Amino acid sequence: MFDKLEKHHLGFIIPLEERPEIERQFGKPFHYDATQKTHVLFIYDKVLRTYMEYICQEGRVAKQKPGFAHICYNLKDRVELQRFEEFIQEGKRGYKLTELEKSGSQECGFIIFYYVKNQGVVELNIPQKE
Repeated sequence: MFDKLEKHHLGFIIPLEERPEIERQFGKPFHYDATQKTHVLFIYDKVLRTYMEYICQEGRVAKQKPGFAHICYNLKDRVELQRFEEFIQEGKRGYKLTELEKSGSQECGFIIFYYVKNQGVVELNIPQKE
């Protein structure tokens, strides 16, 4: 199923003290994502053709180790989300970590996080405005 989904971004957790250096490197400031209660920065990587999300180690991710955190996939709508949820539940492939909620970042629409066996944390994004 995952191979058929469009990848939106890769999320990486960074220690708080690295934030100023990353802002200097990219010439862009982090913004506060009230949904995740952390500061984030999205940078589009032209080589990989996807966004990289830098997530400060605070809020929801305060206890997670720095490094790769999750992959985010775009879904068309809530119907596709329901199909994904059925796929996860039927095969006992994982479980929901959060409820569907409006993202605190303009790069995403409505988001939900899952833990999926053999994948780790997976974010699903419904980009359209609802």
